[in-house]
Amino acid sequence: MKSNGYKKREDFLLDRLLGLICLFILGAQVVSCAHMGPQDEQFPSPLQKPADKPASKVESDPVAGAYANFTLASYLIASGRYYAAKGYLEKALQYEPNSLFMNKRMISLLSVLGDYENAIKFASRSIEIDPEDVEARILLAKIYSIAGREKEAATLRIPIY
Repeated sequence: MKSNGYKKREDFLLDRLLGLICLFILGAQVVSCAHMGPQDEQFPSPLQKPADKPASKVESDPVAGAYANFTLASYLIASGRYYAAKGYLEKALQYEPNSLFMNKRMISLLSVLGDYENAIKFASRSIEIDPEDVEARILLAKIYSIAGREKEAATLRIPIY
């Protein structure tokens, strides 16, 4: 039996479904552009990018950009493509650097990749964002411990409520 490069049939089907959705969206955009007819100043062609206006909602809305990249990263994590997911998660954090949720996702991803030093940086950043967040402190303690830095893990103050 030929191998298609996927570990599970579900991964293959998920990739195919995502590809079909992208093709559908792209096809709808091409069809709508083809049926627009003559253009004027009030309604510029979607194929032309005005210099003074952003090209998309993602560029004009940092939250949309963050969550678009975060969604792609989550999909890639679910399909086991951790290094590709890291790039999208980094882009998401460029849009929303103070997102505690995205910082925690990055901590988990970096831990899976074995990049404990950067995971420690993101965990420390999460504590800076919300000093009361117990989960971030526990994550930092676990990463210190895994990285062989037990003394630093022991000095963390983790409040018990």
